[in-house]
Amino acid sequence: MTTTLFAPKTPRRLHVVIHAKDDERGIFDAGVAIGAGARAIALIDQYCTIEEVQWIAASVRRRIPHKSSVQVTVNHLMGTPPLWLEELNCDSWVDCISVQTSAVRPTGAYITYGGLAFKGQHDPPEIVERHLHDYAADPHPGFVVTTSGPRTGEPPTTQKIEWFRSLMPKDAPLAIASGMTMGNLPVFLPLATDFFVGTALEDHNLRVVPEKVREMISLIDTFNTDIGRRK
Repeated sequence: MTTTLFAPKTPRRLHVVIHAKDDERGIFDAGVAIGAGARAIALIDQYCTIEEVQWIAASVRRRIPHKSSVQVTVNHLMGTPPLWLEELNCDSWVDCISVQTSAVRPTGAYITYGGLAFKGQHDPPEIVERHLHDYAADPHPGFVVTTSGPRTGEPPTTQKIEWFRSLMPKDAPLAIASGMTMGNLPVFLPLATDFFVGTALEDHNLRVVPEKVREMISLIDTFNTDIGRRK
């Protein structure tokens, strides 16, 4: 395991994933996460419609207008970024396509978290490596390479993340979007910058547990303090 610290000037950030089953429940859980100290939430239309996700995002933005206070990222499964992303000052998370600089390059003011070797994707290693070389040759400031373990709730291997890092600029952001827990997060904090976490912060009903959010935020804040960049 490498001890190299990548992107040392970038504070690590927890994105609390909201698995909303409807807009009322999603708005409540978003409020629970923010009340527990979260400064980034990710809304996913896995169990509800993209229209319900829009209501959740709009509700958060009515109360907290500025992205600098709370970042809202929308995971639009199997779809193109909705037109209201910029209107509501939200960012985009696309986890069902591979990174292709020409196809995924952000066109708006929002950040795009783009999946590469993500769960459900089966690109061979040489294709993944080609995409990472393309990104390294022309990194877009509004694009964050995002990867995961093989399925929801399972982390990537450290070997996989180290392989990604060996092909990316040292200061480039990198997001991990599955399997992060209090037990394994310290291993990945030196390697990645953004952590999308749902399962480890929920109860058996997929409801956000504030104590779990506070605990993980505290762990990340301690790491950021250690590298001299508290949020």
